[in-house]
Amino acid sequence: MAVNPMQRKARQSFLLGMLLMLVIAAIVVGILFMQIMNMKNEQEQTAAASKTVYAVKSNIKSGQPITSADLVAQTVVTNLSTSEIATAANLTENTVAKIDLGQGTILTQSMIVESDESVQDSLRIQELNMLSLPADLETNDYVDIRLVFPNGQDYIVISKKRVIQSTETTIFVKLSEEEILTMSNAIVESYITEGSLLYATKYVDPGIQNASVPTYTVSKEVLDLIDTNSNITVDAKNALYARYVGENRNQINNVISPNMEDYTEKVQENFDAQIKTAQEERNRYIETLGGTDF
Repeated sequence: MAVNPMQRKARQSFLLGMLLMLVIAAIVVGILFMQIMNMKNEQEQTAAASKTVYAVKSNIKSGQPITSADLVAQTVVTNLSTSEIATAANLTENTVAKIDLGQGTILTQSMIVESDESVQDSLRIQELNMLSLPADLETNDYVDIRLVFPNGQDYIVISKKRVIQSTETTIFVKLSEEEILTMSNAIVESYITEGSLLYATKYVDPGIQNASVPTYTVSKEVLDLIDTNSNITVDAKNALYARYVGENRNQINNVISPNMEDYTEKVQENFDAQIKTAQEERNRYIETLGGTDF
């Protein structure tokens, strides 16, 4: 049966249209498939890059102790390797910030360091109220305690101590037995020598900076006392003896000798002032507890 040319043309147009629609549909399906695969790959990559990290809850200064209480766990996408991320398990009682850390900073191994404040049996919290303190001194700052004599000789008495607590006139630091005796010697000699000054200097970046090497040498009498003190380690005694055999002590003696007249009165006067300051600080502390002593 002969087909009408018009019908043949219409059928061909229909078939062509269907074919074109199938091609377009195939292209659309292919594009959608590619997009779905890309999204899946991105999700897999994101999941692989997601890690549990620990961020600091508030600002922490360089040298300030860090504990698990200072951290909050977060799941984030990061390129940090697992070995770089610091966790609560990496923190000890001696861990401190190596640099200043802003709130929300992800903690890494390179940001923390172990403090050189080793715990010793003789370690005690010492109250010092006879020092000239920096105007901007704050709790958790690290300081050297120095003694300068009127002739300009300036000695490091105690090095790199963290300020546990501070007030306008007083700081509290941890000192070992030999440091307590050394500090006591320096206090007395500063009282004897008019024009001398005991003062504290701050570390700029204590998390990175090493402790200074003490240069102040105790008197022969105190050195003998240290030698018989069983609370002081052999290493600490040897270090003090090594310092004593140098020229420092002779230089200090030369400065102190002209001031020995009436030295007892000078020391007593300054000790009285020291005791008065301590009592005032104690009264202020009692007030914060509600006025009840115990």
